[in-house]
Formats: sequence, C-alpha cells, structure tokens
Amino acid sequence: MDRPAYTVYLFYGDDEFAIAEVINQLRERLGDPTTADMNTQRFSAVGLNLGALEEACAAMPFLAHRRLVVVDNVERLSQDKSWDEKRKERFFSLLNDLPESTAVVLIEYAELQSRKKEGNFKKRSPFYQWAEANPNKAYIRKCSSPKSSAFIHWLMKRCKSLGGEIEPTAAHLLAELVAEDLYLANQELTKLLDYVDRKRPIETNDVERLTPFHGQSDVFAMVDALGQRRGQEALQLLRRLLEDKDPKYAFAMIVRQFRLLL
Repeated sequence: MDRPAYTVYLFYGDDEFAIAEVINQLRERLGDPTTADMNTQRFSAVGLNLGALEEACAAMPFLAHRRLVVVDNVERLSQDKSWDEKRKERFFSLLNDLPESTAVVLIEYAELQSRKKEGNFKKRSPFYQWAEANPNKAYIRKCSSPKSSAFIHWLMKRCKSLGGEIEPTAAHLLAELVAEDLYLANQELTKLLDYVDRKRPIETNDVERLTPFHGQSDVFAMVDALGQRRGQEALQLLRRLLEDKDPKYAFAMIVRQFRLLL
C-alpha cells in the first residue's frame, strides 16, 4: 500500500534556482497547466496574513487532486514583531491539521556553505525542527548552491538534461564567465546548445565566441587603466570587482582579458 502524500515540503538553502525547479515539478503533478495555475497560491512570510493562509489551505482543489500553497521566506517570520507564541502555535497547528488535498511548501533561505552554519541553522529553525519531528507529514530537501568542482558537475549534468553535452574544459570556462550564477548558466547553456544544434558537444571555442563574462565592464576598465599606468584608478576598480567576486574569479578574468589583448 502506498504511503499518504506529504502535506508539507520544506526547501531550505541558498539555491533559488533548484527551489524554483522543484516547485515547478510539484506544479506539474497537479495536472493540466490551466487548472494548475488555479490550484496554486503563493504567500510571502513578510506581513503574512494567517487567516488568508488558513483559508487557502482549507480550500478544495479545482478539477485536480491537490492544491499547492507556497510560503516564501519563512525565515522572516521570526523577525516579525507580531510573530509571538500564539501566532507560532497557530501556524504549526495549521501544518499539523492539513488535509491530504493540500500541499504546503515552506521556503527558508539560509547560508549553508559550512557544516557549522548548517548546524546552527538546524538548531535555530523552528520549521526545520517541526519537519524533522514529523517525517510522515513533511519532506525536507536541502538546496545549496554548488560551488567550484560541484558547479562544474552541475553544468555538465544540466547540459545533459537539456539534451546536449559540454566538454569539461568548456564547462570550466563557462563556470568562470557566469561567476557560478545558476540562472545565467542555464541561460547560456541553452544558447550554446541551440548554437551547436545539439549535434556535438559544446567546445571551449563556442563558449569564448558566445558567452560574455559577468562584470566585463569593470575588468575591461581595470585592464585599460593598468595598460595606461593609471595605478590608483586600476586599484579602485579592482576593489570594486572584489566586492562582489571571489578573488580567484577576478584573477581568472584578468588573465583572460590579457590573453585576449595579446
């Protein structure tokens, strides 16, 4: 006998791309896209109206077996001055008593780039603790943005899911150019696959030809300032570049720009 479907899904982490994809997958399970829109309701935890959320969860699905109710940024609830013990109890009581015809998705954004940070998150998050204590009702999924070699692996796997292939060297270059931005990487992969018509793997030359790099103007300006011996200006531009980028990324972009000038 199949187990009852989960009524609560907790997606936590900093990978917005993965979270958006898995929510789309849940929407697809609702059936016809037209009725899926009618059976999906989204709330922000900022200024959350608990009464409206309760009504949405109690509503019957329209020409479908389930409704999907998404609550975004639940980590913000603890920052809400009105989030007292009474409201907290009311919220978790709602989760405990959900009908099987409703699936509630809780999205909790958190930095998880170290075991210590993830451990602290699990200790502090009442939503994670509730989900962990209710395994028959709640499904938990960690969505952490891939970094370094994991990002390369993600690129190659994503490329296959889009119906094509990418050479490892091309994947490394693309990772540098998109600065490990998943949305941008997906966009560039789609463009590159269309370019090669999915008849051959994406090569380094294809990436160099079609993919601009993030922060291009700052790198161009900095290299230009260095070439003209405007040291103070070049240093200011470098500092601005390092505000948003990893030093290794900045170095790789500078080296690449010099290669293009040779």
